[in-house]
Amino acid sequence: MVTASKPNALKVARQITNDVNAMLIAQAASEVIAEQIEAMDAELLAARVYTRDEQYRSESDTTDRITDSRATWTMIPADFEAYQQTRDDRIAADGWNVERGYCPKLVAEMELLQLQNVAIDAAFAAMGEQLTHLRLDNEQRDKMLDCITGLVVTAPGYRKPA
Repeated sequence: MVTASKPNALKVARQITNDVNAMLIAQAASEVIAEQIEAMDAELLAARVYTRDEQYRSESDTTDRITDSRATWTMIPADFEAYQQTRDDRIAADGWNVERGYCPKLVAEMELLQLQNVAIDAAFAAMGEQLTHLRLDNEQRDKMLDCITGLVVTAPGYRKPA
């Protein structure tokens, strides 16, 4: 009887180390960028009164002023246009290397997502599995990322990316 051999964990860890390291660097960068962009958004929203569009107002709203960047989509169109213009100008002035109209935070999150997909696919390939990140639901994806990250960073001789 012929049985397939199980992949050696250390061998798998070594094969995916570069992919996991790239993912970890992108994760750290994404977190830093998110903090900076959220601070910038808060500053911009505090500097001027931007008003919620009437169609998005509810009885629970204590003010029509938008103070949360997650609610900018509810602004009246003229305010939203002014906010986006101010925001795009600020992003450019601060030296973010993104196309006008793009958010550095969302670009970083997308890059992280893509590198996570690469790491998951590399792990499956190293284990001889015919699966990809596309076959995982969100919970399975999170578990897989935790598993492969743990596998790599706890492997003997692992060194953090420089």
